[in-house]
Amino acid sequence: MGNMYNSVLRTFITKPLLDVMQDGITASASIKIGAESFPLGEYFFQTLFLRMTGAQEQKMKCICWEMATNDYAYRYDLLHNRNYGECSNYTDKNGIYKDIVCLIKEMLPSFKVYQLWEEEKLDDETLKSERAKWEKKIIANRKKQIRKNIEVQEKENGTSLSQDAKDKITANIMNKAMPEDDYAEHLAGIKKQKVVSSLLDDVFSMLKTANIIHWKEKEFDIYKDNYRKKFKGIQVTPKDISILGNQLQKFYEDVVYVHRNRCAHNTSSYQFNLPTLNTLASSGNTDQNYFYRFTMLIIIDEVFIRLYKRYVELKEQDEQ
Repeated sequence: MGNMYNSVLRTFITKPLLDVMQDGITASASIKIGAESFPLGEYFFQTLFLRMTGAQEQKMKCICWEMATNDYAYRYDLLHNRNYGECSNYTDKNGIYKDIVCLIKEMLPSFKVYQLWEEEKLDDETLKSERAKWEKKIIANRKKQIRKNIEVQEKENGTSLSQDAKDKITANIMNKAMPEDDYAEHLAGIKKQKVVSSLLDDVFSMLKTANIIHWKEKEFDIYKDNYRKKFKGIQVTPKDISILGNQLQKFYEDVVYVHRNRCAHNTSSYQFNLPTLNTLASSGNTDQNYFYRFTMLIIIDEVFIRLYKRYVELKEQDEQ
């Protein structure tokens, strides 16, 4: 029974939110898009958005409970020292992200988050090009270090160094082995950008043929022109302690979390401090866009799926 229960949970956790969005798009396919259906549009978008953010919140809770089931120390910490609530704001999601990373490192101390992306394949030409760029950067940094070391020694000695002394400093720095761990992280960063780019392609490809975009044509046009600028791979898992970079953290809180609360608690039906028409028309308000919200949730989901799979893989190995 326990194994079957775990199987159901794991299937749920690893089902991409992209599939949830596709389910919503499919369900809307039979709706006739005309003036008579426009009042339905906002209701539909709120419903799909809540299904996606709700599924993600439930995934977070399921992950926490599985980790608490496997690790009693973590269970105590979760119940007494954590307050993840609905797992809806960035702080809560990032806290769970750090928890998974911490428990993975207990099983595999050498683990780094960038390793999540290493399995992606790059063609030989890209590998060769990236190696050349990386080595060029390393050599440039070493030359800077050589100049700095020479300047420091000359300042300490109060006189210019001989050419032999300069050659010795140069040889000591330039003859060091290339830091291959650094290259592995660099390459993983390229692979991560490839994954994020592919994910963005999947989202856009799914949306561009959906009839729901006709309810939000202006929003979709803005999204189409800007989504690659908004969601850059470098802003995803920039550190082992951050699921998102500073730019996307703020974007999540302002665009996703605030609207999640507005929809979940139906506050727009009774609050009077709503945005004015001038605010809604301003260029700064263009981020308030359902297509951005869907994409942000899907990117976060991809990270958690990869982390969770690695956790489960290591846990099963640990139990053998």
